[in-house]
Amino acid sequence: MDDLSADLAALGESIADVLTSESESRKVHAFIDGKNDLDAAIWRQATELGWLAVGLPEDVGGLGMGVQGLAVLHRELGRRVTPGAFISTLSAAQTLVDCADKSVQEKYLPLVASGKLSIGIPSASLQAGPGSLAVSGSKVSGKMTEVLSVANAGLVLVPVKNGAAEAWALIEIDGKAARLTAHTLWDQTRSFCTLECTGAAVAHLVADAKQAAAWRARLGVHQSLAVIADSMGGAESILALTLDYMKQRVQFERPIASFQALKHRAARLKIESELARHVAAQALQSVAANDADCAAWASMSKVTVSDAYCLIAADCVQLHGGVGHTWEFDCHIYLKRSRLNQSMVENNAQQLDRVAGAFAAATSEGRSVLELPI
Repeated sequence: MDDLSADLAALGESIADVLTSESESRKVHAFIDGKNDLDAAIWRQATELGWLAVGLPEDVGGLGMGVQGLAVLHRELGRRVTPGAFISTLSAAQTLVDCADKSVQEKYLPLVASGKLSIGIPSASLQAGPGSLAVSGSKVSGKMTEVLSVANAGLVLVPVKNGAAEAWALIEIDGKAARLTAHTLWDQTRSFCTLECTGAAVAHLVADAKQAAAWRARLGVHQSLAVIADSMGGAESILALTLDYMKQRVQFERPIASFQALKHRAARLKIESELARHVAAQALQSVAANDADCAAWASMSKVTVSDAYCLIAADCVQLHGGVGHTWEFDCHIYLKRSRLNQSMVENNAQQLDRVAGAFAAATSEGRSVLELPI
């Protein structure tokens, strides 16, 4: 095991130890019922323990573990269906690492590393649609209804219309010209907001079409990797919980885990989990190596892993029997999170269309898309 692998293993163990007690099932249920502030409590813990600095370069206060470190963090958060603005903030931060100039990085990334700044990003589309945000000069006006963000975020990274061209903007939230209003979805472990701008000042504008496309691509990659890791952790966790339940649940004086039909169902879910794990590892390897087709690998892996998570979570509800549908069991929390993961970044049908086009282009250029370069 090399030094990075050892560090990543130690990181995963330390995060798991904290979340086992701080984000255990009863606290998550209480958070959903509005009885605690688990999201804020975990964010404070993450700040104190350096989790928010994991992927950032050392020169801005980070730990320098890159996308591998972030995958470990998101996977453990997914295991415990932990709430918080982790996917949006850390995906945006890594996009700044990849695309922003030094002055922008030095302004915002130390604030992310220290937990003082959370960032909102688009949740389901990385392009500005009709009637969306538009920039005129140095001001932005309009509305975006699906922003993955907490209401007290200090910054958003969003697509804006710049005439007929694509552009991306960093907008500081002041509560006046730029406002975030929270709204509730079926997955209450995640926070979504509507962004409204009325002549809000642009903190940083990416107006060049080529650069804007690069920002969109990198945000898509990092958000996809976060969803992949979250989905992988969630799928493994709910499957393990369900197998334990099957060993304890007795019918006809026998544990239901001994029934042949249920053994086959459990085996199928384990196979789906293992296949998803390998696909996730391949996407992470591709992005870490920054190979030419890493965006396509990230998109394809996001589809495969989030679909597997949803399949596993849905069947785990059934394997719990009728009680799996009830509010006090964990199954429905994982199922709701898996459903939302399918629609994040872009919905999976859109992702597959884009992957097909990317792989067709790679083939026409003479590159193999059957395996990753070593």
